[in-house]
Amino acid sequence: MATSRGIPIPGTVPVSGGEESWQVGDPLQLAYGFDQAVADKVVNPLAGQPASAVGDTLYHTYCSVCHGPVGAGDGLVGVKIGAPSLLTDRAKGYTDGYIYSIIRYGRGSCRSTATRSAAKIGGRS
Repeated sequence: MATSRGIPIPGTVPVSGGEESWQVGDPLQLAYGFDQAVADKVVNPLAGQPASAVGDTLYHTYCSVCHGPVGAGDGLVGVKIGAPSLLTDRAKGYTDGYIYSIIRYGRGSCRSTATRSAAKIGGRS
């Protein structure tokens, strides 16, 4: 199942449905394919809550191949393309909105969730 660019696969990123695109320019030509100032204002509605089994499954399905099982950047593909570690002080300093935007729009070799194939996860497709 393909989705339009910038609209994540169902179940991957909780978009409110009324959220406008933050995309700026051509994300294939820019270091950032989104407006970072807008992204940094986004508040995580689940902050302080434990990670969910669905979120864990989504990470291991879509992210761990590059970022590795714990986020060290040592996944099977990640070591070949130089995937960044998510465990560095720099990565830990990213706002939730910034991380959300990378997942939503992609950055560098990390493609947007909208460009990935959908898989059935938790009964979703």
